[in-house]
Amino acid sequence: MATENPKSTIQNKEVIVLSGVRGVGKTLIAKKAQKKIKFEIFEFFEEMAKLAKMRYTTKNKTLIFKRIFENDDYFTKLRKAAIRKIQRSNSKKLIVETRFAIPEKFFLPELTINELTQISPKKIILVESKRESFLKNLGKEFGEENVKELVNRERNYSKFAAEHLKIPIKIIENEKLNESLRNFVKAIK
Repeated sequence: MATENPKSTIQNKEVIVLSGVRGVGKTLIAKKAQKKIKFEIFEFFEEMAKLAKMRYTTKNKTLIFKRIFENDDYFTKLRKAAIRKIQRSNSKKLIVETRFAIPEKFFLPELTINELTQISPKKIILVESKRESFLKNLGKEFGEENVKELVNRERNYSKFAAEHLKIPIKIIENEKLNESLRNFVKAIK
């Protein structure tokens, strides 16, 4: 029995990368947009966590995240497994929600340029916010001194990835949900 080449299946779908720091509203905007336009959301880190959960057979998310981040080889294996799931997805339009600056991994991306090449995205949509409450919560979680660096790294890597892959990037400011939602739907049509 012949197996299907992941490269050929990826070419039959439109993959869009949705990036932004944790808590900026990527998933909320994408889920609300699903009511207006048909697409599948692939939450990259959540998929890695599901795969890790199967290995460690625990429901303790903190422990799972610790296991993911403490072992670089395991982190890489999880990313590869998640990429294979993207490549094998039957969805015609797939939004891959990810972060390009992970504080837990010294600001490394969830997806490297090489890995992005394997999923062949058509564009990158970066969600940002300058809302005071969002930045304050981010500061509590990662330290106020790291917030600016985190946001800048997310933006810079998103731009670098788009430039390297020769694909467009759309930056959406998530200040007002309805406006952000309109901009997101327009960007993925």
